[in-house]
Amino acid sequence: LTTPLIALSSLAIPLFFYLASLLSPELTITFGYQNIFSLIHLQIFSWLPFNSLTHHLYFYASCTTLLFVVLALVGIKQTKTKLSPSLLTLYLLVINLFFTSFLTFSSLPLSEQDEFANRLWIVALLFLLPYVAHGILHTMQAAQKLPLPALFTPALLSLIITANLYLAYPRVDQITPKARGFSTSSYDLEAVRWIEQDAGGDDYIVLANQSVSAAALQELGFKQYYQKPLEPELVEGPSSRSTPSGTKTESIFFYPIPTGGELYKKYLDMVYVAPSAQTARGAMQLAGVNKAYFVLNDYWLDAEKIKTAASLEANSSHTIGDNKVYIFSYSK
Repeated sequence: LTTPLIALSSLAIPLFFYLASLLSPELTITFGYQNIFSLIHLQIFSWLPFNSLTHHLYFYASCTTLLFVVLALVGIKQTKTKLSPSLLTLYLLVINLFFTSFLTFSSLPLSEQDEFANRLWIVALLFLLPYVAHGILHTMQAAQKLPLPALFTPALLSLIITANLYLAYPRVDQITPKARGFSTSSYDLEAVRWIEQDAGGDDYIVLANQSVSAAALQELGFKQYYQKPLEPELVEGPSSRSTPSGTKTESIFFYPIPTGGELYKKYLDMVYVAPSAQTARGAMQLAGVNKAYFVLNDYWLDAEKIKTAASLEANSSHTIGDNKVYIFSYSK
């Protein structure tokens, strides 16, 4: 590869986002340095001292990336690799990751700003797998030369495999009292069906998390969009269109998808600020409807407090699956 091509490849992903922002006005990017800190932030020492077995597990989890890189370096040294295709790809991805971490996307909420950089990091680590395998093999061979009990290595590998299996699934323990579901549950599907039946054919919007929104897509498809008039100063984007009168409008899905949309911001206000009727009315006004539903899953942080506060101002409430999902309804 020529030097110009390597240089272009090292900036390909940030350049792609920049070109995409020119073609799609809804994708607005700015430059900042906040995301770089989320990549280098280490939580290794936050689990000290070890107060329980659970702390040992989470300490190990915080060390896995560092251990992965160390084993890869051992493997690279043992194989005496200088610049293989996989290493070259790794270098290019890391450079892309570094510059991408300086991008801020206006269409993403604050909690998701580092998603692109994090995914690049995961892809980059995949190219280290061959060297990690060499590193593990060399480490095990070196351990065999030490005066260790015969069962030490098998026992250590068993502990590592068990810990990885434990950490791979949603869990309830001393550190994580209620693990958030990473997939749509049957209760989410039931909640979507109940809301649709309760609405009785009236237009409505729902403030819910992504799992419930995914359930809505499965049960109802892309059933309902509402048109929000755009402010005159806003630039036309792909999701906007002109009404017969010539007014520019923006399409709003009746569930909070995507997470960068206005409805999802209203949902975040409900769960992290206050589950108020005023916020619900703001969501209704945004879509031009007279009915709104707020869906709260029992695994959400401070779900009990949010449920108690929401019940004070909601017009009515309903529960799904032995208090697995709470539904609060609001109307103008």
